Amino acid sequence: MASETHEGHRFVEVTYEYQTKKEIIEKDSEELEKNICPKYEEIAHDLENQLANLDGGYEKITSEISNQGEEWHREIEIIINQMKSEINEIKMKHKYILQKHLDEINEIESLMKKSLLNLKELAKSTEVSSTIEYSSKIREFSKLPPKLQVLLPTFIPNPKDRGKLCSMFGQFTTLFTATVENPLSLNQPSISVRELLDKSQLVTKIQTGYTNLRSVACLNDEQIWTSGLTNDIKCLNIRGSLVQAIHTKSGKCPNDIAVDSDGDILYSDGTTRTVNKVKNGRTHEIIRLQGWKPNNLCVSSTGDLLVTMRKDDYSESKVLFVQFLKKPSQQLYSLHGNKLDLLPIKDGDRGITTDSRSRILTANSDNHCIHIFDQIGQFLCYIDTLLKIKSPKKDTKQEQSEHDFYNN
Repeated sequence: MASETHEGHRFVEVTYEYQTKKEIIEKDSEELEKNICPKYEEIAHDLENQLANLDGGYEKITSEISNQGEEWHREIEIIINQMKSEINEIKMKHKYILQKHLDEINEIESLMKKSLLNLKELAKSTEVSSTIEYSSKIREFSKLPPKLQVLLPTFIPNPKDRGKLCSMFGQFTTLFTATVENPLSLNQPSISVRELLDKSQLVTKIQTGYTNLRSVACLNDEQIWTSGLTNDIKCLNIRGSLVQAIHTKSGKCPNDIAVDSDGDILYSDGTTRTVNKVKNGRTHEIIRLQGWKPNNLCVSSTGDLLVTMRKDDYSESKVLFVQFLKKPSQQLYSLHGNKLDLLPIKDGDRGITTDSRSRILTANSDNHCIHIFDQIGQFLCYIDTLLKIKSPKKDTKQEQSEHDFYNN
């Protein structure tokens, strides 16, 4: 009986497992047929379209190169004709100088010939008065005019530098390959901050041209602003091509850069103790400090500005909160004015940012931790170098804040 009961249970288990697997097989078949396979077909179709359009795209580039060559030929022809016109004008001037000198010589020669005829007639004449009145002009004629020599101009062709010519003619952007997240992945479970920190992925690598890259600010999905230990601030696209470059007014390197809600670049300058905004190529000073130097910048999701600053003697650091006003007459802010707020944050000398909930995160170089504050500057907790959130007084609310931070 026991054996029969056991066999019965085993039969029920096998039947259940069989039915379960059947359901899984049907579900997988449906998922493959209706969702996954069509997605792969879409991907394959997209790649086929890219291949089909490949020749046309490169033909367009080749045509652009040819058009550029024709434009260069036209410009070179203009330059050649202009130089020919200039050399013709020089030739006319050269001819005028020689002809003028020749006319003067011919005139003197004519006078000498007349004088010679008179001398021959006087030599044959027996008139006493004419002979006595004769005045010799031989000394005057003996003063020969200087020999005029006008040298032809020389055409000096510049040496051909193929490298410079290629650079002036144009250049190609690098072959950029990007992987775009497939819509199919939207059905996958969301990834927490912890997982993102553990599983980073390199999307692209951009050469900035700086020996020491210092700051990066994102303008949009295609362009970034960068700065280093020089006085230039460069906007690059994701292919590494230069879009725009500006220079600090002081001629010194900026301490940090940020992009405001209008898409304009901001930079802090410790030399002048100012925060500046560059709009339409013009630099405007928006903050001037006294006794403090601005360091790091952060534009919040609401468009307000956070500035870390240090005293001139490096004895203290604070965070400045700036709520921008739109009236042009109120665009200059002073530490002693009424438009700035000093948050009760006394650290954060190496970086500042805000998260999606407008919490303030600052980097502290003394303890190598990230300090987290609420919107009014109240300390919440800190993250140590092991990415562990710690708080002097942890409670249920604090634990929930830690959970929210890692998972949202």
